[in-house]
Amino acid sequence: MESDNMSLTDLLGAFNLTEEDLDYTNNFEWDRWHEQQLQNHNTTSATSNSSTGIHHGSNSIHNRNRLILQRNNCYCDGWVKEWASIYRSYHGYVALMVCGFGSLANLLNVAVLTRKGLRRAPINTILTGLAAADVLVMLEYIPFAMYMYIVLPERKLFPYTGAAFVLFHMHFSQLLHTLSIALTLTLALWRYIVVR
Repeated sequence: MESDNMSLTDLLGAFNLTEEDLDYTNNFEWDRWHEQQLQNHNTTSATSNSSTGIHHGSNSIHNRNRLILQRNNCYCDGWVKEWASIYRSYHGYVALMVCGFGSLANLLNVAVLTRKGLRRAPINTILTGLAAADVLVMLEYIPFAMYMYIVLPERKLFPYTGAAFVLFHMHFSQLLHTLSIALTLTLALWRYIVVR
């Protein structure tokens, strides 16, 4: 029977990784790679746009954002792709404001809907569950947005704890979104039955 405690050397051997592979990955010069990609893109862009008379400088923000999106595998093109690359730097801050306001508003919904006179109606029970699920989604998204959009781009480190948190976030948010959708469908069905 195989031991549950696997050493780092055994783990690297299982993935067929050598110390040379790790040194290459750890010492890879991302900034230099970005500059090379930017220069290649500018050369291609200048060549393709020379007939139209459009030329973007090598330090153009437009080209830098386009390069960032190419690295982030955006499947859209044109102005949507450019807008997405610009918005990405603001998304963490916007998400914090939206989640803060949404959490407060949904907590007020829970407080109102759980009052003695309103608690008896089944429709209010569904609405309370929906508000509670939304509060949990938003409260959990706050640390995720801070980590992914504010902390991680600055530090460019992705430690094990960060990976574990992202894994937790994926499952937790999927579970609560599914619960929220189910409660919304229940609410719609309930209203349909009552109106009918």
